[in-house]
Amino acid sequence: MPIRGKVYIVPNAHEGGWRLIAKNNGNQAFSVTQNILPANNPGLDQHDDHGRYGHGLLVNPDGVSTQLFRKGSPYHNYRIEEGCHIRVGLRNLAYQTVPLPPLDGPPVEIDLQDFIWYGGNPDTSVADRTDWKGSEEHRSNVANGDALLTEVENLMIAATHGVKCVGEARVKAVEGPGKQLSHWEVWFENQDQQPFIGTVSFAEGNKNDGLGLESMACPGKGQAAMQRIEALGNYGEEARPGAVLRLGVRGYAWKEIELPASGEVKIPIKEFKIDADSFSDEYFDLEKVTEKRNEKRDAVQFFDKGKPLNAALEPKTYRGAEAVARSTYNPPNAAVWAVNDSPETPGGGWVVELENTLPQSDERGLLGVVATVKLGDSGWDPAVLPPKRFDFPQQAKRWFIPAGAEVNGTKAATGVPLTIGARGLGWSGTFKLPAKGKRVESTQDDQFWGFREDQYHRPKLAPEFTNLCRK
Repeated sequence: MPIRGKVYIVPNAHEGGWRLIAKNNGNQAFSVTQNILPANNPGLDQHDDHGRYGHGLLVNPDGVSTQLFRKGSPYHNYRIEEGCHIRVGLRNLAYQTVPLPPLDGPPVEIDLQDFIWYGGNPDTSVADRTDWKGSEEHRSNVANGDALLTEVENLMIAATHGVKCVGEARVKAVEGPGKQLSHWEVWFENQDQQPFIGTVSFAEGNKNDGLGLESMACPGKGQAAMQRIEALGNYGEEARPGAVLRLGVRGYAWKEIELPASGEVKIPIKEFKIDADSFSDEYFDLEKVTEKRNEKRDAVQFFDKGKPLNAALEPKTYRGAEAVARSTYNPPNAAVWAVNDSPETPGGGWVVELENTLPQSDERGLLGVVATVKLGDSGWDPAVLPPKRFDFPQQAKRWFIPAGAEVNGTKAATGVPLTIGARGLGWSGTFKLPAKGKRVESTQDDQFWGFREDQYHRPKLAPEFTNLCRK
C-alpha cells in the first residue's frame, strides 16, 4: 500500500496566516506532523507546540485535511511570522522543511515522495495514523476538500500570470538489438490549447562539459515533441539509469525524476512544481512557440495527433575529416589481423592492436583512455575481452581473440563484426574480422573510426576514471 500525496502551504492574507492542506492520493491513511521553526534556525531540533497546534493531522485515502497557522501566534518562545520555516513530517518516516511563503505569494507545493525519507520508503512503509488536535483550528478529512484544492490550483494559476498548461511528460527506456539499454525517449504532449515549451536537462549536469538537450515546443492540443538521450551519453552528466533528469515547462513549472532502467515513467504537468519566476509572454505565444518548433526540427521529432511531422531521430556519427574537425582529440591507431597457431596465439585467431595518440596532458591535467572490444551485437564481455588502459603517448596494447571463442554467444569467425570503443573520447570503430593474410588498419581508412559528440566526456580521460581499469 504505497503512501502518495501532497502537502500545500497556502498563504492567505484574509485569514491572516498560512493554511496547511494535505491531500492523500494513495490507498492507506496517514497523518502529517508539523513544527514551526524560527527564521534564523530552520534546522533547529525541537518538538512541536502540540498544545496549540496538535501533532498529527489524519488524512484518509482520497481525503483532504487542513490546519491554519496564524501570523503572530505564539509558538514556543517566538511567534509565527513571515520568514519562519515549517517542517512537515510523516512520523518516524520522512520530513521536509520549507520557508513560510509571503502572505501575498503563491502556495508552496510538496510531494510526499520528495520528502527526506529516513525510516523507510513511500512504497513499503506503514504510516502513523494519529489525529492529535490542539487548541487552534485542526480539521481532518473535510467535506469541502475538492473546493480547497480548486482554490489552491487557481492560486497557482494566478502565480503563473493566468497561464494553465495541461499535458504530460514521458520518459521511456529503449533497448537496442542486443537487449541492452540503447537510449531514452523524452516526450512532452500538449492536451489543451495553451502553447508551451518543454525543457529537459540533467540536474547535476555541467553545461560546459557536454551536449545540451533541446527545447521541445508543443503549440497546441494533440501536439507532441520527442528527443533521444543516448545511454552513457555525455550531457554534462553521463546518462545512466538513476541519473536525475529535470523536466520543465519553460517559465511555468518543473519536476525531477530518475532515468528508469526499463519501462516508462509518465508525469502529468499538473504534478510539476509551479515556478514562474522566469515567466515571459513569448513562452506561451502560439506564433513564437510554433517558430521555436520549426527551429528544432533537426534535433527533436514533432507529432500532431500521433502523426510525425519530421523524420525519426538517430544519433549522429561523423566520419573522416568532419569527424576530426568536430572532435577534441584524434582516435587511437588500430590494427587487426588474422594469426596462425603459435605459443602466443594458441589455435590461431586474431590480434587487435591499439596505439594511444593522446598527448600526456592538457590544461585540465593528465590524459589517458580506456579501450574496449566486443564481438557482434551481444554486448561487452570483460571476462573474455577485458578493457585496457592507456596512460602515456604511443603506448600500445593487444588483445588476442581465439578462433571459435564465444563472446556473449557470438563465435569469433571471419566476417563477424568487431567493435573497438574508446571511453570518453567519443570514437568507435566497427569492421569485420579479416580473413587470413588480410590486415585492417585505421591509418589506411579514414572511415574506420566514427565520432559521436554525445560520447565525448573529458572526465573519463582523467586518472580518476582510467585508473579504475587495472589492465
